[in-house]
Amino acid sequence: MLRLGVIALAGTTCGCAPEPAGPETFPASGIVTLEGAPVADAELTFYPVSKDNGTGGGHARTGEDGAYEVSIYVDGGRATKPGLPAGKYSVVISKLETAAGPPSLYKPPRNVLPAKYGAANSSKLKATVESKDENRNDFRLVK
Repeated sequence: MLRLGVIALAGTTCGCAPEPAGPETFPASGIVTLEGAPVADAELTFYPVSKDNGTGGGHARTGEDGAYEVSIYVDGGRATKPGLPAGKYSVVISKLETAAGPPSLYKPPRNVLPAKYGAANSSKLKATVESKDENRNDFRLVK
C-alpha cells in the first residue's frame, strides 16, 4: 500500500504533463510593429485558409516588446496547445482600448490600430506555418 502511494506521488511531482489533445502543431511566433515601434497588448487571430487543418485557427497576444507566440484551443476550448497546424493563415490584428472608466454601451472599446488590420475581409496579412521547429511571421503595420 505504501509503494502505491509513493508511485502516485512521484507521478504528480515529476512535472510531466500529457500532450494536449488536438492536431499536430508547430511553433509559430513573431513580432508586431506599427511604424517600426513594437505593439504591446495586441490580439492576433489566425484563420486557416484551408478548412482541412483540424482547427478553427489560432490566437496570440503580444508582450511589451511586440513579441507573440500562437496557440490553439483544444478539448472543446477548455485548454490550449502551443503552435499551429501546418498551413497558410489569414491574420487579423487589433488592439482594443477603452476610454477612462469602466466599459459600457456608451463607451465601448475601440481598436487603436488601423482598421484595415482588424477585420478578416480587409486584412491582407498572411502567415505560413511549416512542419518545422520554428515558424517566424513578423507583421510590420503601417498607418
